[in-house]
Amino acid sequence: MKTIVQLKLFLFIILSLFISVPAYAVDLMPFQVGTWSEFDKHDSATPQNNWTVYGETLGIITIGTQNYFNVGVWNYKPGDYREIPFRSTENAAYIHNGVSEELTWQIAPVGTTWSNIQTDGQRIREIISIETVTVPLGTFNNAYVHRNYSDPDDPTQPNSPYWYEYVVPGMGMVKEVDYYTDNNPPTVSELARVGVVPEPIIHDTNSDWSIGDFELLNAIDDWASGALGDFALLDLIDFWAAGCYHWDSDSQRHKQGCEATYQSIDYFPLETGNTWVSNSGTVNISGETHTFTGGTGIRFNNIGGFCMDYDVFIADSQNGIVMYGVYEDGAYQDFNDSFIILPKSLKVNDSWNIIGSGFEAQLTFVGLDTVTVPAGTFADTLKIRIDVEDVEDLEGSYGTYTTYFWYAKNVGLVKAERTEESPIGHDGCWSVTSENPVDELQWAEVNGVSYGK
Repeated sequence: MKTIVQLKLFLFIILSLFISVPAYAVDLMPFQVGTWSEFDKHDSATPQNNWTVYGETLGIITIGTQNYFNVGVWNYKPGDYREIPFRSTENAAYIHNGVSEELTWQIAPVGTTWSNIQTDGQRIREIISIETVTVPLGTFNNAYVHRNYSDPDDPTQPNSPYWYEYVVPGMGMVKEVDYYTDNNPPTVSELARVGVVPEPIIHDTNSDWSIGDFELLNAIDDWASGALGDFALLDLIDFWAAGCYHWDSDSQRHKQGCEATYQSIDYFPLETGNTWVSNSGTVNISGETHTFTGGTGIRFNNIGGFCMDYDVFIADSQNGIVMYGVYEDGAYQDFNDSFIILPKSLKVNDSWNIIGSGFEAQLTFVGLDTVTVPAGTFADTLKIRIDVEDVEDLEGSYGTYTTYFWYAKNVGLVKAERTEESPIGHDGCWSVTSENPVDELQWAEVNGVSYGK
């Protein structure tokens, strides 16, 4: 049964990766290397967990005498990654499962049924209807609804629950409803965004490159001659307008590019009454304020929450999310110049520094990440690395450490993890030798929404 489940994970996004080719394309799946798509996905938990599934056509591979498009899929289940070979004809789509080729989807009359032999049974597929379906990307009026289930060899074992795939000719799969999952069924996935990862017009050895005016004009000429597709041209125009594009090796280029900007206030809610409970304690916003040299901050009451045993005063300023001071041992401590927790806007690889009494720190926005903690699964969190040097602990000794923080949109800090320190056991309850080297959000009440309760 597990083999069938794993293969189903691969197949979810494959059919959606090629919709950059117009709907009059000959093949059921009009493949193109570099096409990518994103699905908005949620489960049926209360509250429901939401995340983004991303897929990209990575290249062409040959198995035996047959060519296949190699497709990468990220986050079908949060945090996983798979690759699968795929090919298409006018009315059918096939995968290679590592042993043999399978007919996966086809355009055929309602009632058509077929099966694929698996190591522990059969996968049964049936076209049950042709429907109109609406997803975030748009409305499609000719979706072939494929109903699937697993029929195990063992006659004492029941058939699996169904999962349904909505397949549009010349477009691909636009929706999936999955009852055959251990992740709070059913999960619902809907096509939301598509695009093409453009090849650099001028190749160089740098990880960053810019699209200038002349390169854009050349791209327009290529588009006019039919050598460049519509979506590719639109992406290039976006990159030209942004002024740069980060070429990343992990196939997350469309997200990791310098055109992507994130506003820190979206990841640091400041409403009175917001409460976060982590492994180490509780943090809540009381509504009290205090004015320091740098400005007026909102009080965050800490009862050990995320390893803080003092209250901090934070504000959304012109510089971003800043800390003006703390309240500890019955007294206010003024930081004079505010500490920038998160700049006003961030792009991947942005760094900033904090210099305080007895320490220096460099913070870096290393990228987006999906994390699962007791409060839920959070996609596209901002992953921040902090490297601290010359920090003085309570005994007066000095050391260094590296800690990562994950901030979820509309939620705030959901995870912190100390990964390195010297000497071992130095400074704070997040020490790698402490009970909480990883501190995770257990539950929260943020802006009227509950997580993990």
